[in-house]
Amino acid sequence: MILAIVDDHPLIRQGVKTILQSSISDLDIIDFECAETILEHLKHSKIDYAIVDLFLRDADGFDLLEYIQDNSIYTKCIVFTSSEDYRDYRHAMKLGVQGYVLKGSLPEDLIYAVKTVIRGRRYIDPFFAETELDDASDLLTNREYEVFELIGKGCNNTDIAEQLYISVNTVKKHVSQIFSKLDIKERTQAAIMASSHFTGRRNIKKND
Repeated sequence: MILAIVDDHPLIRQGVKTILQSSISDLDIIDFECAETILEHLKHSKIDYAIVDLFLRDADGFDLLEYIQDNSIYTKCIVFTSSEDYRDYRHAMKLGVQGYVLKGSLPEDLIYAVKTVIRGRRYIDPFFAETELDDASDLLTNREYEVFELIGKGCNNTDIAEQLYISVNTVKKHVSQIFSKLDIKERTQAAIMASSHFTGRRNIKKND
């Protein structure tokens, strides 16, 4: 597997490379300091995964993500940025990124994010999972909120139907409404968001 690191700070590129090489086997890591060089590389060579900073000296990291999406290039991208701006997060999600990690995260968080994406799942930094769900209890009906919590516990539709004494078809309708109201695209994303949301609420109650 080939993974590229795109960041205009040499220290960050080397640090991320060292962290990943010590934790993930069979990973061939290359690095680029600007969007232009990786775009040139993509014209003749395959890159499986790319860790991309959103703000590069020569170009906007969004331009790189957009190019990869528009040209149907098979490179799964993970944003690695210091930006906590929700608008940047939403823009990146719309460009099809598979991961979003803040640079203030611990090394093990980045490792977990990369491993998650390699397994074919999406990783969202807890900061944004919590931000998206600030108003979840207001947006969802009581029953949808119950379904949402069970999704966070890893329950499938059949499990949820049995626990709430409703039909599987009813569960599917609730799940569809939850996805629509919270702008969720896939169940894995919903599970991560729900788990983070309800864990946070339990911790708050416990501290009180």
